[in-house]
Amino acid sequence: MSKHVGIFWDYSSCPSDDTKDRSSIATSLREGCIKHGKVTLFKAYFGLPGNTPYEQPPASIRSEIEEVGVVTVDNPKTGFGALATDVFCFLLDHHDLSASITVVFVSGNPDMVYLVSALRARGVRVGLITPVGRSNNLSSQASWVGDWNSYATASESSGLFSHQTGSMLTTLRHWPATAASVGSNSDYSLVDGTPSTCEVKNSAMSSSSLEAKPETTEAPQAPAFTYPSLPPLKFTYPAPIKPIGRPLKPPVSQFSQYWGSQVFVTTTTSHGLQMFEDDPLYAELIKDPEAIKIKTWRRKLKQIFFFPDISTNPKIQNDLDTVFTSLEQYDKMSKNYLAFSRICKLLTQISQHYLQQFDYRQSCIMRARQLLEKWEPLACS
Repeated sequence: MSKHVGIFWDYSSCPSDDTKDRSSIATSLREGCIKHGKVTLFKAYFGLPGNTPYEQPPASIRSEIEEVGVVTVDNPKTGFGALATDVFCFLLDHHDLSASITVVFVSGNPDMVYLVSALRARGVRVGLITPVGRSNNLSSQASWVGDWNSYATASESSGLFSHQTGSMLTTLRHWPATAASVGSNSDYSLVDGTPSTCEVKNSAMSSSSLEAKPETTEAPQAPAFTYPSLPPLKFTYPAPIKPIGRPLKPPVSQFSQYWGSQVFVTTTTSHGLQMFEDDPLYAELIKDPEAIKIKTWRRKLKQIFFFPDISTNPKIQNDLDTVFTSLEQYDKMSKNYLAFSRICKLLTQISQHYLQQFDYRQSCIMRARQLLEKWEPLACS
């Protein structure tokens, strides 16, 4: 029976202080949870209720996290509703494998204790990665507990999880968690109109007890509900293979009028290439230096083309030329690299972007079209 893992990262309570290490932290979280099963869902949430006021995260933070396969969700007004809904949908998608599901929360927010305890009471295996010494009530309800600092200080050069003593921490309880033994001061509940006001009966777990118990054992599992009458769900993601002709010289009909100017309408198909994180090839390409290089070019090109700031970076035009030159001179491009990096989708957006007549980015539009035409045979192969 295959095992499935879903990671739900509360970025507001467990942020990354090192601006050079965000993608490495996300990669370390994924690699650290692989031993519990195949990671089929990884989401990061911005703006969950907490002690600190919500601030809009910079676009660079979301971009770096998304580049390593993490889906970002911005919900400053919905509370824990979006998070609870995503967890519920994840469990429904794998209802026939409920005994092999692991839900991992990366959070130090004590208001999540009701959600964690409700899942544990229904036989779901719940992992928690949290800063040491914070939210003892939350830690006492999880099946196993990991130290957030071991991921936050992960080396950017390695980018992989290191199985060392004391890196993953846990606690062992000799009874299954029930809803009546859980206490919470949160104003949020999974049941409308029913506040979570149960009293805490489990003893708090101190940081010293965490350090003394590395993750070598697991808590006993409560009986899980099964649904034998429902057929198993199988998901497949076929890659687009329909061949479409590539017009080197598009006819006049491929141009449209927009504010008195001609805007090119692309007819290439490479923008539809994409690779999902549950693809076996994805795990290999994420360790390929060439694939990461192309992904880095894409992230830099997106940042300096759509979010230019000449006041702080007067050499931004030279940076644009450098990135395009690197892409034009790169001779190791393949269909897998195109699908993994999604560089063609960004180039298509650039080729259709409307610019003023004297904008310094005008030359980038033509260079983007040329790259799309150059790589179209790879996309159709």
